[in-house]
Amino acid sequence: MLRHAHARAGFTLLEMVLALSIGLVLMISLYSVLNLQVQQTQNGRLILNEGKLARGILARMTRDILSSLGPVTTQPAPASGPPPVGSSAATTITNDSTIVFNTGIYGTSNMVMLTVSKVPRWWVDQAQPPALADPTQQATACDLRRISYWIVTDGGKPALAVQELMQATSSDLTTVPPDVTPGSYQILASEVKDVTFQYFDGVSWNDTWDGTTLGGPTGEIPIGPPSAISITLTFSRPSVDGVDPPDAPKYTHVVAIPAGNNFPQTNQ
Repeated sequence: MLRHAHARAGFTLLEMVLALSIGLVLMISLYSVLNLQVQQTQNGRLILNEGKLARGILARMTRDILSSLGPVTTQPAPASGPPPVGSSAATTITNDSTIVFNTGIYGTSNMVMLTVSKVPRWWVDQAQPPALADPTQQATACDLRRISYWIVTDGGKPALAVQELMQATSSDLTTVPPDVTPGSYQILASEVKDVTFQYFDGVSWNDTWDGTTLGGPTGEIPIGPPSAISITLTFSRPSVDGVDPPDAPKYTHVVAIPAGNNFPQTNQ
């Protein structure tokens, strides 16, 4: 007798459970690989943008530092009036309404204040396009500026701020960061949560500098700018699942100042 095999009606429950389990394991593995790839891509993009921002900030600071002017003369501050910035050659309004503009480089470990000379963009200062600007009004723009960098609190979080004042016309010259009026500065980078400055005098690094301090062979001339300034930017990164990164990224750059009085002199 011929026996006819009956066709199977479907899979058993054990086969279905086993197939679903294998598929679930494969999907979890695939998700883990894709999630890791996305995180690495995001971290790489974050580091790239962070480095680009750091280079831009350091390049701007370098230009301002190299444009700084060393103080030439000193003028004692009067007994009355605003307190001096640093020492005797600070920006001070004297009794005879004489303003000492040039303070050179004055800084602490978390703030630097520079007296620089910039070619005035007179069409920007007067809010007019070049084609409509009056060439006879170029003399109204001031080329002597006071530029300061320090950390402020913006929205409850630290941020890098910059203040640029016109030495001839600004009414904020008697205030020094961080004690400045609100709205007189700009947020340069909210990603930077700390900045550190150090000043090289030719022998060692110092946490403070005052270019108006009298020195030299006779002790009667300002010491001027340091030989170099070290700038360290500390960035803040977004937390992952509410946990802050253990190590804050830092970028350090050293700006050598050829005009510093501490470089060895040669006859060349």
